[in-house]
Amino acid sequence: MAENLITQAELEAYAPDLDLSTFSQATISGMINRASSIITNYCDVEGFFKVAVTSERDRALISPNGDMTISFRRRPVQDGDISAIRLVGVGLSQSLTLEDGGNRIYFIPNPKTYVIYPSNYLISMGRGLLALDSSDLFYEIDYTGGYATDIADLPPDLKEAATLYIRDMVSRKFNPTGAQSFTQGRVSMSFGYSGGRSKSALVSAAEDILDSGGYARKVI
Repeated sequence: MAENLITQAELEAYAPDLDLSTFSQATISGMINRASSIITNYCDVEGFFKVAVTSERDRALISPNGDMTISFRRRPVQDGDISAIRLVGVGLSQSLTLEDGGNRIYFIPNPKTYVIYPSNYLISMGRGLLALDSSDLFYEIDYTGGYATDIADLPPDLKEAATLYIRDMVSRKFNPTGAQSFTQGRVSMSFGYSGGRSKSALVSAAEDILDSGGYARKVI
């Protein structure tokens, strides 16, 4: 089950015009969990709450100049919150040095969603990764990542994205034919598919937030 990203009280604050009176408590909780799951899957991450991660594994991505880039599945990750990086593959198991003379070898650019391990240290270890670029090379990384330990402290735009997905669920319940707008009391809302889109404007707006905010995991 996905980690819920918004509470019902927060949902009502983000969408005061959204009439949830026809939904049971269980249904509302289900919509919140569904929206949170959609966000986690779209972003291709493990979650957004701050926890310790052990042995996260994926294929190593090596740039043309030999730097290795790791895109975290639980982000953001602050400087100093990486405890181990290992390279693993057929006949290979190598722990990477994280500090040299008290200085960190790796660096984590803003928005703290990925780490770069420089080629000069990889080459100095006798592991010139330009030569290993086409091999089955993987990394394992131990770190602490995430935005907060309490749901109330998660970023507001992440909650806004969850609210948009829930708006889309509500709109589809009241609009199974796919009309492009409806009026609910004094509120008029557009939510249908238009302009050749394969998804609603609400879903597109939510995805725009996730992409522009750095929440969605991208291959660097």
